[in-house]
Amino acid sequence: MLTLNQVKKILVDYFVGHAQIKQVIYGNDVEFNADRQINYPACNIEYLNSDVSGKLLNYNYKIVLADISNPDDDEMSDNIISDALQIAEDFLSYLEYTEGFIFNGSSNLEPFLDDTGDRTTGIVFTLAIGTIRNSNWCNKPVN
Repeated sequence: MLTLNQVKKILVDYFVGHAQIKQVIYGNDVEFNADRQINYPACNIEYLNSDVSGKLLNYNYKIVLADISNPDDDEMSDNIISDALQIAEDFLSYLEYTEGFIFNGSSNLEPFLDDTGDRTTGIVFTLAIGTIRNSNWCNKPVN
């Protein structure tokens, strides 16, 4: 079973190594939106929660892929969203073929336009990354 810290490292390392991403932040939306020193295009990885389903432990994340945009240039926004979709496709393919993960290949990719801080455009998506849960034999009652 992969721990939360191991999954975090794998995700961060993936996006740090992606040729189209210049900065990776692991934090919530507030931290991401408050940072004025971001080097775009950027990725924000936010851990949401975990759930147990049978022998699986699912780690749930929200991923934001963003770049600086001009709100008056629709073509620029379309290009940014198109690039972000390609990056997301690279990432989802990576998850499908990475040992230790169970990924069902399902995620909803939503475009966004945001001008609460930096004027950014991109996509946001959530996903569940499953790992096989090991039974803790020490906690099982003995008959």
